[in-house]
Amino acid sequence: MLLDMKLLKAVRVAASTEETRYYLRGVFVKAQGEHVVLCATDGHRMIVARHRIEEGDEYPLNGFIIPLRLIDRIKIAKRRMGGNDDGALSFDGDTITIRYAGDVFVDQIVDGTFPDYTRVVPKGWSNEPAQYNPTYLADFAKAVKIVSDDVKPSITVHYNGLDPAVVNLNGGNIYDWFGVIMPIRGDRPFPDIEWAKPPKAQPDQADQAA
Repeated sequence: MLLDMKLLKAVRVAASTEETRYYLRGVFVKAQGEHVVLCATDGHRMIVARHRIEEGDEYPLNGFIIPLRLIDRIKIAKRRMGGNDDGALSFDGDTITIRYAGDVFVDQIVDGTFPDYTRVVPKGWSNEPAQYNPTYLADFAKAVKIVSDDVKPSITVHYNGLDPAVVNLNGGNIYDWFGVIMPIRGDRPFPDIEWAKPPKAQPDQADQAA
C-alpha cells in the first residue's frame, strides 16, 4: 500500500510526545471508503487529513498507529521525480516496513487504541473569540510548510468560544485536511502594567497656588 510521506510528516506535528500517552505518540492511519485518513493529536490540537486510496491498495480494517520514532527517521526527498512522495508500506505481524526514496524503515506498530477523533471535530463554529496557545498555532503553520512550497504558509482559526475550533491550513491546498485546536480555559490574571504607563501630569505651581 502507498502513503504520502509529506502528508505523514505534516500530520505528525500534532502528535503527543508524552511517554505516558504512548497511544498518541504516532499517526493513526485508517481506510475510510475510497480514502485513507491520517490523524494525530496530543489532546490540545489535532490534524486530520485524507487522500484517495490507490487502486489495489488494502489497509488493515481497524487501522494502525505509525510510531513517532519511525516517522522522525524519514527524511523527505528534496526533489522527487514527478512530484511523487509516496512511500510503500508493508506489514509482517506487528511490524511495519516503509520503503521511500531508496531507504527502508522498519519498526513496531504502536500497540494501543487511538481515540475516536471524530468526537472532537466541531459540528460548527460560533465566531465567539477565544484564546489559543500561540505555540500550537505556530505548529500548524509548520505542518503547512512541510507540504507546501509557499514561502510564508498561513493558517486561519474559525473561532468557536470555549469549544474546539477548526483551523484552516492555508497553502496546503493539494490536500484535503484541517486542524482542530482547544481554547485556553480559565481566567488568566491581567499583568501589572501601571509601571509602564507614562507618568501622570503634575499641576504647575500657579495651579497649586490658586
